[in-house]
Amino acid sequence: MWLPTIIEIGRSALLRTGRHAGPAKPRRGLRPNLEQLEDRALPSSFSAVTVSDLIADIKAANTAGGTNTITLAKGTTFSLTQVNNTTDGSATGLPVIAAGDNLTIVGNNATIQRSAVSGTPGFRLFDVASGASLALQNLTVQNGSLGGGNGGAIYSNGSLTLSGVTVTGNSNFANYGGGVYIAGGTANLSNDLFSGNTSTQGGAALFVAGGSVTSIGDTFDANTATDDSGGAIYATGGSSVSLTDDHVTHNHAYGNNEGAIYITGGAFVRFCHDTIKDNFSGGIYADPIVDGGRAVLDHFTFEHLVNFDFNIIGHYSIVDC
Repeated sequence: MWLPTIIEIGRSALLRTGRHAGPAKPRRGLRPNLEQLEDRALPSSFSAVTVSDLIADIKAANTAGGTNTITLAKGTTFSLTQVNNTTDGSATGLPVIAAGDNLTIVGNNATIQRSAVSGTPGFRLFDVASGASLALQNLTVQNGSLGGGNGGAIYSNGSLTLSGVTVTGNSNFANYGGGVYIAGGTANLSNDLFSGNTSTQGGAALFVAGGSVTSIGDTFDANTATDDSGGAIYATGGSSVSLTDDHVTHNHAYGNNEGAIYITGGAFVRFCHDTIKDNFSGGIYADPIVDGGRAVLDHFTFEHLVNFDFNIIGHYSIVDC
């Protein structure tokens, strides 16, 4: 047979050359590499039933950064009893919302308040840092109290959003903004109630020192500036304020210039379809010649104003909303 002879010849040849057939080497191809992705903070969700929960959740959200949500137990009252920090020169009951934290607090008709128990120190409730964002929804914020600094309930230098929020019974016995103080950044307010807030200086409900504010469908009722102007709103510092479908009623101011809404310091305030009535210190006061303030008025209603209707020295504009 010729086949065994051929096999034997091949084996002899391999032995002579010392070469042995080994396993085939794998083909070299492209090695898969892991691509490093950009650093992204994943959204975090928290829930709070107690004040301790709420404080811990805010701290965790600050640490996580990015988009975070805290949901409050339905109808719960969170009573703060002590100062958490003194950032921005005044006591605050909750941790400062830190830069990089985009936080939403879903209120579920809950209340966050400074405790009414005798001996509770004075402090505001929220402080929003520059570069931070805080959105409050369906929540009552009440009984904040300052003896110095600004913003009896909320101080914001970042991005603030209030939706369906009641800001009531807050006070500032020394400076500006019994309810909310906007130091800079932006504020978007919609369908909120500012009621029963008090400040020694101006802007008992809302003081706008800088940045821009948009208010749609909000009510400013029965707020009082005891020693200055702007029983409801005080706008200054070159800020921009837009009021649409708002109701400004029953507010008091006992300062030199008074006015439920006081415009000064180069502020620009636009009114559109607003009702301003039954205020016991006049409706609007603006002084563009002296202070550079300017009002743009359209579709506004003045009714039953005590003292004077409005006092705008110089020129103001009428434009179409």
